[in-house]
Amino acid sequence: MIEVIAEHYYGARSEKLEELDAIARSYDVLPHGLGLSLGTDAPLDGGLVRASAQLAERVNARWFTEHLAFTGVPGLSLGHLASLPFTWEAVEVVARNTRQWREVVGVPVLLENIAYIVSLPGEMTEAQFIGEVLDRADCGLLLDLHNLYANARNHAYDAVKFLESLPLERVLQVHVAGGRDEAGLRLDSHDAPVPEEVWDLLVWLAPRAPLQAVIVEWDTDLPDFAVMQAQMDRALRVVEVECVGAA
Repeated sequence: MIEVIAEHYYGARSEKLEELDAIARSYDVLPHGLGLSLGTDAPLDGGLVRASAQLAERVNARWFTEHLAFTGVPGLSLGHLASLPFTWEAVEVVARNTRQWREVVGVPVLLENIAYIVSLPGEMTEAQFIGEVLDRADCGLLLDLHNLYANARNHAYDAVKFLESLPLERVLQVHVAGGRDEAGLRLDSHDAPVPEEVWDLLVWLAPRAPLQAVIVEWDTDLPDFAVMQAQMDRALRVVEVECVGAA
């Protein structure tokens, strides 16, 4: 499976779309959105919603993913995935927007947990918040394990206990990635190999969730392809061994 950034193909030139079509003939393509801002208490951008539906149809997507985040308000983009307050009001906003988007996009929807530096006041834990959103929106979870690792480091909580609090039956896809330590913080920079701590989380998760896709993210400072291949092969071995062992 290959994940593509959905916004790269909205209104793209014919040559870029033909390249996407060629990829889709050989691989399952999973569109991954960045800008719907499902946490914004306002109507969704109709143009983005329609474009996402057209992209899902073009590649015959199994599902479409977006971030559990706030990225702006109508007419103003933050250019960043911002954390939401873990409140009942935010649960209702995200669930409402996700349901409306899912009805138009026409395929199952998975929401991704984000990495965040600033923790906003709330009424529940992040794991509880995610579970309530997924339940009310009736959607799946794209679980980013490096985001979880970074948050556990930066906010001093136990990553495995966090996993134990999630509705793992909704986890269909996983991201693994690398990052870096800077100024006492763990950053989700996607510019390094997957750390051992994240592989350990994948080993823990694999027999406990109905995983259908594991995506290795590496966006900048790209290594030789052999390094990427080794990372993908390791992810495949973990999922195959752990899932078979749990059968």
